[in-house]
Amino acid sequence: MGQGTLFSIAEPLYFDPETKLAQVSVQILSTEGFESETHLRFGCDAQSLHSFVKEVKMVNEGASLGTEALKGAQDGVTGLVEGVWEMARHPLDTAFALKDGSIHLSQYLSNTPAAQIKKDVSELAEAFLENRMFEAASSHDVDYFDLKTSEGLILIKKEAFTKLGGQASVEILTMLIPVAQVKVGGKAAQMAKVAVKAAKVGGAFLPSTSGTWGGRNLATLIRAAQYFPNMGEKMESTYRRLNRALPPSPWKRTLQLGKASHSDYRLSFFTSHPQLKGQVVVHHALEQQTLTRYPGIFSSEEIHSLENLRGIPLNLDSTLHKSILRKEWDSFYRSTPATKVTRQSLLDKATEMDRKFGHLFVPTLP
Repeated sequence: MGQGTLFSIAEPLYFDPETKLAQVSVQILSTEGFESETHLRFGCDAQSLHSFVKEVKMVNEGASLGTEALKGAQDGVTGLVEGVWEMARHPLDTAFALKDGSIHLSQYLSNTPAAQIKKDVSELAEAFLENRMFEAASSHDVDYFDLKTSEGLILIKKEAFTKLGGQASVEILTMLIPVAQVKVGGKAAQMAKVAVKAAKVGGAFLPSTSGTWGGRNLATLIRAAQYFPNMGEKMESTYRRLNRALPPSPWKRTLQLGKASHSDYRLSFFTSHPQLKGQVVVHHALEQQTLTRYPGIFSSEEIHSLENLRGIPLNLDSTLHKSILRKEWDSFYRSTPATKVTRQSLLDKATEMDRKFGHLFVPTLP
């Protein structure tokens, strides 16, 4: 549906014919509504890829996006909290809105410190808006927990905010009633565990920053999953799919470096693998620029050692070598300044690349 028009799935990709699961490198081609992320790599099954097709279409068909849309969604939470707080402070308005439920709410308001009430209102408002975003995504037949782009998330946030009305405050006030909290409490712990697991798995595929899952606050997601069972169940379902989409890693060893007797690494590689001359390009698992970016951590003898050399087939040079591996390492360099890098973190990154792509190298990694 999308290949060649909405996006291009580049070779190589990992695919398990038994489970129908893959890891793909994608370049978004139809960029009308996209401002930043046009190259992504993620694990998926057919359902996840189908959702991504709809996400790209949704963004391109949506309103003009930008930081203002995201800011509006954040302001929406603040306004919602203030509206609920004002209603809670006026017993007559609350009684009229909640009718019989106002008795329980009055008890809660009377027996709970104001600071705690404000905290509860804020948390519930955030969870409520999160659920509205989940519902907005569902209306587009897009998996909210498997959104791949920040533009898709911003559009969903904007749409959810525009649909907030006065009734939202009443719904949140109803959830403040202790009876409602107790009612969902039995499932709360279970959904919290699911959300944490989903965040850990989702972090492998979704654009994320510290403390977030795909740009969404983890704590808010957990609370929303606790208070809204449908959202929690969908989160669990997506987690299971993403978890299965993680490719097996048969190569368990950490990269071990040797000592080269000279700097002609191509000579070293083709002396050991003469049959591959003219068929592969020689790649360093730990790149040569490690020596200049992070001086003093590794020696040139280690970087040019045979143990650090990989053969990449010529037909994969432009994709695996110059695109996928290039972007992986560039991302690492941007996030890891020389003041924070360690020898082990560099070895771990090279090992990660070997585990992901070792089956594509020649010779393949054991």
